[in-house]
Amino acid sequence: KYAIKNNNNAGTIEPSYFLIMVEGYDDFEKKVPLSKDSQSLKAGLAVTSYAIIPNGYAYSELSTGDLSSVDITIILYDESDVEMALIKKSVNLEEPTMEFAIEWKWNIAINVEKRLRM
Repeated sequence: KYAIKNNNNAGTIEPSYFLIMVEGYDDFEKKVPLSKDSQSLKAGLAVTSYAIIPNGYAYSELSTGDLSSVDITIILYDESDVEMALIKKSVNLEEPTMEFAIEWKWNIAINVEKRLRM
């Protein structure tokens, strides 16, 4: 689940997808497309939706190290593959949820929440 808010007073933003990278898997990235209603946001508007990671994302303590502190990088791109925003955060993958609350360049506010399927 994610939420994007366009705090940019200058106009519309057009995010297209997230790229997710997990510590220990430096040569492996997951491209996660955003829902169609998230791909055009006028100034001051916000959207909340769900993104499906194609084929999921498996991780192992052997690759990541201590699962209670794993660096995850999420990069937001537009349709032209121009980076709009980036966050790198240490998270606890042993917990059933994690949330990223981010204010990025271009005044985009994004929350990303991960839920484990049990």
